[in-house]
Amino acid sequence: MQRRVRMEKLLSTQCRVLRNVVNDSAFGKVVRDLSLPIRVHGSCVNTKEELVVAWGDSLHNSVDGRGLRELVASPLSNRWLVFPERVFPRIFIRGIQLRCNLLRTRVRSARHGHGGQTILCRGNCGQPESLVHILQSCWITHDARCARHNRVARELAKRLRRLGYTVFEELRAPTSTSFIKPDLIAVRERRATVIDVSIVSDGRGVTVWNEKKQKYGADEFSLAIISALLAIGCDVDFLVHQPMIISYRGICFPQSAKAVIGLGLSNVTATDLFLLAIGGSLRMTPLCVAHGVECTFLPLNLTPDPV
Repeated sequence: MQRRVRMEKLLSTQCRVLRNVVNDSAFGKVVRDLSLPIRVHGSCVNTKEELVVAWGDSLHNSVDGRGLRELVASPLSNRWLVFPERVFPRIFIRGIQLRCNLLRTRVRSARHGHGGQTILCRGNCGQPESLVHILQSCWITHDARCARHNRVARELAKRLRRLGYTVFEELRAPTSTSFIKPDLIAVRERRATVIDVSIVSDGRGVTVWNEKKQKYGADEFSLAIISALLAIGCDVDFLVHQPMIISYRGICFPQSAKAVIGLGLSNVTATDLFLLAIGGSLRMTPLCVAHGVECTFLPLNLTPDPV
């Protein structure tokens, strides 16, 4: 495709020497050959735009690139890549590896054909040790997942307070059968915004968004939150629900990104929140590896000494 572009530039040249080359019959054969369509993973491509689309579809249909499809609708999630000044070099490099699903796991190592290598998780979960398993469901990283969630929620609360919001963290709101406890309730000018933070797997953004909106949008739960606010002397005339959904790769759900900006937060603040999610994910892989080392050597300490 690049050769075709160069040939097109030669065809439009005004240089007399190059015009003689262009008018040669051999050059015409080269141009005809380069005009033939090329194939990218089974798709015929004729233009540069089609080439970009074909490679994009190929990436998004792969195991590693499936989660990157959401970036098309969430360009704000890539701001830290365009403006890396606020990112430590190590976090920047490993953040790209996380974004592209390139961090080392047993499933990924097994792709290279190492014979006899197990792909099961080091935590004896009975599940393949993929990156999404480590970062989203493995019992070894449970506490780290909670810490990742809490760091994002606390930072969001701190930034909202700077904008003049009164923020309640995990306010307990009794219901008819139990209680609800949203992560954050931000109040300003008698308007309350319920924010529940979720760090989700690839492709789960729409599902979790609908679940959160349905849960906190129910009349019973909305009235429970308003009653809880009134009980502590916070008058509210209007209540909205804005889930904050970020994938474990640091990709924000588009509606959540719009909601964050709508609350008055800057693009820089939103980027910092996404980087907190990325940093929390990067802390988990070493935990799983360290647990595997402990499990490897632990039986040696239990072997009795020979008599």
